[in-house]
Amino acid sequence: MRRSALAVVLTVLAALLATLAGSPGAAAPSALQPAGIGYAGEVTGTFSTTPAEFFEGEKVRLAANFPSDVAGANVTFYRETSPGSDDYAEFDSDEANSSGNAYIPDYQVDEKQRVFASAGDAGVTVLHTLEPKAIEPGSCTQAGSLYATPSFITPGQEVKLTANFLSDQAGTNVTFLKKVGTETVSIGSDAANSSGNAYLSGYQVDDEQQILALTSKGVCTPTETLKPTVVDPANFTEAGTLKTDPLTIREGRTATIVANFPSGTFNVTAFQLKDGVWEAIGSDVSNTSGNAYITGHKFDGTETIFAATDDGRRTNVRAIETIPPNIVSGGPDKLGKNVVYVTTDTGATPRTKGVNYKGKAVLGTGDEVTETLDVDEFAVRGNSSADKPKKPYKIKFEDKQSPFGMAGDKTWILLANYGDWTLVRSMVAWDLGKMLDGLKWTPRSTFAELFVNGRYVGSYQMVQSIKIDKARVNVSKTTGQVIEFDPHWKEDGVPGMVGKTGVNYAWKDPDEFKDGGADPEGLTNAKIDAMKQKIRAFENVLYGPSGNRDWHTYNPPTPADDWTTYLDMSSAVDYYLAREFTKDNDADMYRSNYFYTNNVDSSSADKFFLGPIWDFDRSAGAKDEDGSTTISEPTGWWMRGNGSQNHDTNKIHWYTRITDDPRFLNALHQRWAAMKQHFEAVGPHGVSAAVVKLGGADSYDLGKQVAANDRAVWKSFGGRYHAKASTYPGELAFLRNWFAQRYAWMDKELMKAPPPLP
Repeated sequence: MRRSALAVVLTVLAALLATLAGSPGAAAPSALQPAGIGYAGEVTGTFSTTPAEFFEGEKVRLAANFPSDVAGANVTFYRETSPGSDDYAEFDSDEANSSGNAYIPDYQVDEKQRVFASAGDAGVTVLHTLEPKAIEPGSCTQAGSLYATPSFITPGQEVKLTANFLSDQAGTNVTFLKKVGTETVSIGSDAANSSGNAYLSGYQVDDEQQILALTSKGVCTPTETLKPTVVDPANFTEAGTLKTDPLTIREGRTATIVANFPSGTFNVTAFQLKDGVWEAIGSDVSNTSGNAYITGHKFDGTETIFAATDDGRRTNVRAIETIPPNIVSGGPDKLGKNVVYVTTDTGATPRTKGVNYKGKAVLGTGDEVTETLDVDEFAVRGNSSADKPKKPYKIKFEDKQSPFGMAGDKTWILLANYGDWTLVRSMVAWDLGKMLDGLKWTPRSTFAELFVNGRYVGSYQMVQSIKIDKARVNVSKTTGQVIEFDPHWKEDGVPGMVGKTGVNYAWKDPDEFKDGGADPEGLTNAKIDAMKQKIRAFENVLYGPSGNRDWHTYNPPTPADDWTTYLDMSSAVDYYLAREFTKDNDADMYRSNYFYTNNVDSSSADKFFLGPIWDFDRSAGAKDEDGSTTISEPTGWWMRGNGSQNHDTNKIHWYTRITDDPRFLNALHQRWAAMKQHFEAVGPHGVSAAVVKLGGADSYDLGKQVAANDRAVWKSFGGRYHAKASTYPGELAFLRNWFAQRYAWMDKELMKAPPPLP
């Protein structure tokens, strides 16, 4: 692996220099080594370049070839600090492969210099001289041709240069050259293919210039002049027409520009008027019917465009208008207050996780709409929910946005709530979580109906994403981490681990891997290893060395042997109340459960905090009862080892141990007594308040209208839980009654006298 260069000066014995200078690049006896490496090595390797012959300023590949027993060793490359100085400095390094070879690609040789490579105690290569050939176009043999594509060039346009030689130049290194005053400089190189052709793509032409191409055999093309032209439609003769495919273009979407000329084959370039200047936006060679197709141009609003041939003809000049993302056809007659309109640049709607789209968006609140916003990413998210017909999405704006009055951020989650016929279960849970201050942060959210590419796709809950931030998970950005209980970490390609009892931990944030990088807020291997040690230390205490520690009865533990030293008690209590009261399917720590710490170092005093709470569409009786669990019933514990039989965590997660501890049960009893009025209010009041939010306004009826809109789209699709009632009011009545019964059962259980403290 390469590392930064360290200036190491090597002093060569004066008596040996004359011998080396007489035959630069030749194999030297083992006694004739550059001194100052720090050991007495011997010549065990060779040194070579690809190509073997090259010009000044050209990039080559350096190769140090050692015996195979050097495999895996660090090979350091040295060069003279100045020509003829006999002083050497390290400039790069590489790890030798299984054959003992190490490489430095793209090393630019500007002047003659001596180089060698060292494999430490395994020896050094021969001392090799890099001697570039001087660029002398005047003495080359002219043959072949050179041209640019497109041939019609505007200032600043990128072109592709093609050098055509005879097949006898196949395999030679071809250097593309530009004349600057009296000098000729390299602008790039390529190896000629079997036909003798070489290419240089993406070359930007800013001004008039003379170029040519030169092979390593001394054959060159004639000099050609690239002359960019300032474009003006008045300088062309109108002789064609221009249209787009499709004819109607939604803002932010790509389309094809179709230029039609009388029959014949031409080089055709399309131009767009931007800030008073005509800029090239693409080119094509017309077919025999005279049609050229410039594909992939994105229309970000009304654009003025024409296309021209290289023989001086053009199409008509057209102002092409686009349709804003919030212009739709079809959909509900009456919408809620908040609406999100998204247009993807390809016109495709995301359906598969891992496929991201760019595009445009407009946010509508009542009769007011925002300006068109750039969307950097629009993609399917989630695990099991991503497989449902109604997809959940992540939307990432190019700039921070404050949708519908929420705090500004770039990234937002659009929850589908597909498993919840009422659409409000997650809102009810989050509203409750905001009242529990042991949960340091509960995500803020709002409801909004969603159109994608002009098609209505239903009601969504727009929610803040979980990440380290002063306004969200407020821990150190350099030492803090957020972890999710999630068995999908391997397939999702994120760091993770399996704990002592088989619980899966996945790294949630930071989510950018910066191992060895300069970003102190990124994720590194060192931070991952530190967090793993911290988790293992906590698990060893919680479960005990043998994995079966019993917290029912114990002697008061020392701090080092106490789970409360590692996990904050107040967050554990409030997290338990929020998850147990709603009886969410995943509350047995299978997935969508989170915890975090301010410092991953296991030696720090920073504890784990549980939270934030997340994802409640399968809570409060929503999930179907199949007879194997009590998930749909408002009675019975769920987080004390009674969770889903389909989850391998149901009897081994943290709370199956914590809820045995009399200290936790006493704290839970006291907390319930202090906060139970908030839980009691969920059934009669909390559900109704969430329905009002569903409409995005102070109207319960508008919330019912949004639910009807969503149901009209998704009612007949499979994969949804069985409806609890035939109408939306009936679903709400079921939910209110479920919460009322849940409160009554938990109040009865939690108000019982807790076990005595040891």
